[in-house]
Order: sequence, then structure tokens, then C-alpha cells
Amino acid sequence: MYRLDDRVWRYFGNMVMIMLSVLAVLVIFAIPLSILAVLANSSALGVAATFILGVPVAGTLFLRLAVKLPSIAVGRSDFSLRDAWRATGGNNLPILLLFVLNLLAGVGAIFLLVAMQALLSHFGVGGIIVGIVVEVAFNWILTIFGITILTSLYGFFIENRDF
Repeated sequence: MYRLDDRVWRYFGNMVMIMLSVLAVLVIFAIPLSILAVLANSSALGVAATFILGVPVAGTLFLRLAVKLPSIAVGRSDFSLRDAWRATGGNNLPILLLFVLNLLAGVGAIFLLVAMQALLSHFGVGGIIVGIVVEVAFNWILTIFGITILTSLYGFFIENRDF
């Protein structure tokens, strides 16, 4: 049974605030890079530059702020986004590297999934059904992996546990 209590709404609201912050950072990166791309007459340059420069910065920002989410899950109401920012301060490079490794694992999983679905599509409806089941399993595993990363960061930075 689903629950929609105060804790779930706080988690959802904080996730929306974090995502809006990340989106704002991406826009801040994308606008000048897009202007440069237009001046260079290459729209692909703007997208590529935003991905190469903006996404790692936004990902680092996300992980630093999202340390707050496990605190909500365990029922803490005394830990703010500002506290998450302070607790992870001075660790931009390790968090960036963690984000990049997570991104590479996700991209690798997606490529594997696409290749497997292409192979399974040759087996008709049965293959497509198996492909859908495998896709749901992949999504579940990637979601749990992301939650594990946030929980580990929370444990390391807030509860002073070993990583």
C-alpha cells in the first residue's frame, strides 16, 4: 500500500527544490555556451559543451544537496539543504568523481539494455515481453543503486561512517 504522509511529501518537495536548483545551474551554463555556439554557427557545440561542462557541475550539486534526502527518510527534520551543503563542502572533486562513475555505470547499463532488447526483439512478442521485464529489473536496480549512493554519502558526511 502506498503512503502519502508528511515524510513522503517533504521528500518529494525537497527533491523538486533540488532538481530546480540543478536545472538553474544547467541553464546558467547553457545560455552562454549556446550563444557561443550560435556565434560559431554550430548548435551541436552548445549542446556538447553544456553536457561536458554543465552536467558534471550539476551532478555534483545534486549529490551535495541530495544528502538531505536520506535525513528525511529517517525522520530528521533538523537537517536542511544548507546543512547538506556545509557537510559536503570541500569535497567537490570526490563527489564529482562519484557522479561520473555513477553516470558511466548508468550509461553502460542502458547500452547493455538496448543491446539486449534489440536481440530479444528478434523473438517476437515473447522476446518483447522478456525485454520489458528485464527493463523493469534494470530500472529497479539503477534506482536502488542511486539510493544506496545517497545513503552512503549521508552516512559518510553526516553520521561519520566509513565509506
